[in-house]
Amino acid sequence: MPADAKQSKLDAIEAAGATAVRVEGSRQDVTDACVREAVGGDAWYASHAWNPAFYAGTSTFALELAAQRDWTVPDAVVLPLGHGTLFLGAYRGFAALREAGWTDSVPRLLGVQAAGVAPIVEELHGAERAGTNDVADGIQIAEPARTDQILAAIDATDGDAVACTAGETEAALSALHERGFYVEPTSAVAVAGLEAYRERGLAGDVAVALTGSGLKE
Repeated sequence: MPADAKQSKLDAIEAAGATAVRVEGSRQDVTDACVREAVGGDAWYASHAWNPAFYAGTSTFALELAAQRDWTVPDAVVLPLGHGTLFLGAYRGFAALREAGWTDSVPRLLGVQAAGVAPIVEELHGAERAGTNDVADGIQIAEPARTDQILAAIDATDGDAVACTAGETEAALSALHERGFYVEPTSAVAVAGLEAYRERGLAGDVAVALTGSGLKE
């Protein structure tokens, strides 16, 4: 795990009986360390970002959302975007619903990245906006495992990606907490992103996913 990971996350790991190994540097440095262990020894790197079966799980987000809406889908869905596990799962689920004839369309998928570590935004729009976001630490992914698939999903749904700063994320987090939604900062970045998309003209029926518990904060 990153050496600067929050103590609450370390506590959860140790409570499960596991041994946490802190790695200095970025999340990519942590990934590289895991890969070295898996390749050079008897370990298996159980990364959800690389496990194809994981997306069968995250695709149920789309099924649950559609079911709660009486088998309709919103015009757009705003999601945090790091490795893209929920983003790609949502695309898989919404596409499957449309193919099965249960829904009529696939919503626009709108990703939100952390300013300073926003490779998808850079791919789409070139140099990203100034600023950083060390608050939304869960999506600080410099090299997503499935970049090409993320970009393909954005293209297929007329989607997009934006980056939000730490200040914007903290403001969204505070607003959520005041309204009883106890989520972690990486989850709040989606609400911050909704504001950015609204400023760009996003309208209509929009759903925002609140993904991470505040107990991880």
